[in-house]
Amino acid sequence: MHLVRLSLVICLSLLPASAAAQPPPAEDPAPGSRVAAGTDIVAATAYVWRGFVPVPSLTFQPSVFVTVGDLTFTSWSNLARRGPNGRTFTEHDFVADYSRGVGAVTVSAGWVAYAFPDLTQDTRTHELYAGLAFGGPAAPFVRVYQDLGAGDGTYVQAGVSHEWRAGRHVTVGASLSGGYNHHQWVAGSGFSDLLGTVRASLPTPIARLRVEPFLSRSHTLDRQRFPSRTFGGVGLTIR
Repeated sequence: MHLVRLSLVICLSLLPASAAAQPPPAEDPAPGSRVAAGTDIVAATAYVWRGFVPVPSLTFQPSVFVTVGDLTFTSWSNLARRGPNGRTFTEHDFVADYSRGVGAVTVSAGWVAYAFPDLTQDTRTHELYAGLAFGGPAAPFVRVYQDLGAGDGTYVQAGVSHEWRAGRHVTVGASLSGGYNHHQWVAGSGFSDLLGTVRASLPTPIARLRVEPFLSRSHTLDRQRFPSRTFGGVGLTIR
């Protein structure tokens, strides 16, 4: 349940485990490199995931990843200033992702293990996912997530994104995705949410450290189940 980041969802979305929703994916290792590692720390005004708002107040979302060839392993956490049930540590996601380029298409598949220390029941679940991401100016993508535990159900996400150079070292990106929820954590099926994100990536005096402010809008497509929410924040990324 993470802020699928849509740079973040190509896949913050683009993460899992999340928000803006799964932890952010790792960048491809440099040519000839087989191993890469990095970390992200995101502070956001709310935690929004697939149209849900698990935490409506300030959250911190640290993550670390290790990439070995086509495999990336990510540990992602959500720390709330005030969790729904009083705890600061509300969620941990572990993601194992396999992504490989086939021509202009990137094929991905993976497994996510969710843990919710703030809950008293349904404290763990897991899901499988698969997706395609295409090259080109709009960079369209589609992913299908199947929960096999407490959230038993399917979530389908599709969207587009684009990045622009706004200077020698500054990048600005925008993304838009839509979701369809079939019984995943809800009783019912239908289009659930639209998620739009604008993001910038800014250099710092430290070569591998970048600052990434973002602003997102999760717009409901089903008012009975999902609220609309505007949220934003800033991330520190080491690659």
